[in-house]
Amino acid sequence: MFFRTQSSRLEALASTSSTPLYLVGFAESVATPEVCFSLRATGARVACFFRSNKKGKFARMRSVEYYPVIAPETDFNHTTHDIEALVSHLRPDLTAPCDDAALFVLSRLDESKTRSLAPTGKACDFALDKWVQLGFASASGFAVMKTQLVTSKTDIAQFPCRPAVLKPRAALDIRGNGLDKGPSFIIEDTEIPGQALEELAKRPYLIQEYKAGIGEGFFGIAKEGKIFASFGHRRLRMMNPAGSGASACISREPEEVERRAAEALIKMIKWRGPFMVELLRDHSGKAWFMEFNGRFWGSLALARRCGLDMPRLAAELACGKSVTIPSKIEPGFARHLGRDLVHLMFVMRGRHRGAHSLAWPGRFASARKIICPHSLKSFYNYNESEPLFFVKDAVVTVLNAIRGK
Repeated sequence: MFFRTQSSRLEALASTSSTPLYLVGFAESVATPEVCFSLRATGARVACFFRSNKKGKFARMRSVEYYPVIAPETDFNHTTHDIEALVSHLRPDLTAPCDDAALFVLSRLDESKTRSLAPTGKACDFALDKWVQLGFASASGFAVMKTQLVTSKTDIAQFPCRPAVLKPRAALDIRGNGLDKGPSFIIEDTEIPGQALEELAKRPYLIQEYKAGIGEGFFGIAKEGKIFASFGHRRLRMMNPAGSGASACISREPEEVERRAAEALIKMIKWRGPFMVELLRDHSGKAWFMEFNGRFWGSLALARRCGLDMPRLAAELACGKSVTIPSKIEPGFARHLGRDLVHLMFVMRGRHRGAHSLAWPGRFASARKIICPHSLKSFYNYNESEPLFFVKDAVVTVLNAIRGK
């Protein structure tokens, strides 16, 4: 219905000028606003697709066109059809996935029409299959934790490491008509939660030794087996201290062993476009491979503040332009106002069952860190062209968290 009633407007937008047009999504992704700000600054037009039938809201930018599609969690095939129709009408110069759902959908479309920054087919499947990732990561030189594919509860009982993490093999999979992301569980002893047994009947799982440490990331843009604009970050805070997306992070200089392993990995899987290797650095200082993400990432604001405008660089590389990578990357700090407030809400609520082995932040110390003043440019999604957008985004983030919990 959307495309029948609005096709004339879409066609008009697609034919108004020779200005480059980039299609980005999903709008609800943490990375999307920074991607839009970056691409808009090049003079390009930016369109963004969002889930029309989901309860979660998102903040809208004045300079971006927004188009609703059926949520892939509701009907994956319908979403694919909607985005395919959107691509057909807008004829974008490039499409940019900002979360795994968008990566999944775009990988199923005709590559010659979508012109996605990420590859399709088997390479994209790799970005969603954590079990396959571990094998390639080990072969590339990354340290990999002891992990086993789970086929029954016996595999869990016989796994030698405790505590252990039971997590889905796929970042996303299709159950029924829609995309679904299964829950993870901490296994402390021989007892297996009833919900975990129910989930085992629905999808493949992995069991992995649990290690405490600090989350880190290695980022870059891959092209023809080479990595451009490599960058690293370290998490300072997470929305949920028990484990979730970062709410504050600092830059770091990636180690040479990481660079070599990452380059070996992207050559093996023939990756192109932006990517992130998620790592965990344990208390001994050793970095462990956690997963590979084949799209833009949440802490994109940090890279941009440090001088690496990743979306613009990725678009220029994809279009065959010569790019200049800054020889010196400035150190930086970035925080998401809304996520930091959600972090404080979790801390104030207190430690929950299943997180007793974690070092839980103190209430007073957390509040002091979050109210500590920082420059406006340190905030995710702050941009001088729309200076209050990051506040609006923070409000929406907190409200979504309250609705969700």
